[in-house]
Amino acid sequence: MGIKKLLITCFILVLGAASAFAQVTTGGITGSIKDASSNEMLIGATVKAVHVPTGTVYGTTTMENGRYNIPNMRVGGPYTITVTYVSYKEEKLENVAIPWVRCSGSTSHSNLLLPASRRSW
Repeated sequence: MGIKKLLITCFILVLGAASAFAQVTTGGITGSIKDASSNEMLIGATVKAVHVPTGTVYGTTTMENGRYNIPNMRVGGPYTITVTYVSYKEEKLENVAIPWVRCSGSTSHSNLLLPASRRSW
């Protein structure tokens, strides 16, 4: 019984040591979306980020303060960020990169101003 307990203890120590050296390999994008003319925050704008090399799509909508956060994204890039909102022109931001920072998730900040659409009905 003594050897079994010793092996279990060693296994737990090795597993704990391995997880202590684990690195976070995800990051995120945060920012805010505002009206280009009034500078007011836009609530509910759709923010979509596409990892260009793989086609992986991440998305969210802006919160009541106009801010958005897309966590758990692959580090690196490039990403294309597309923002849409009713009665506004679509805006794209290309070649956005999420830097890799050892032992912590990194975040790229992208703030955009959306101009109103000029539609004639």
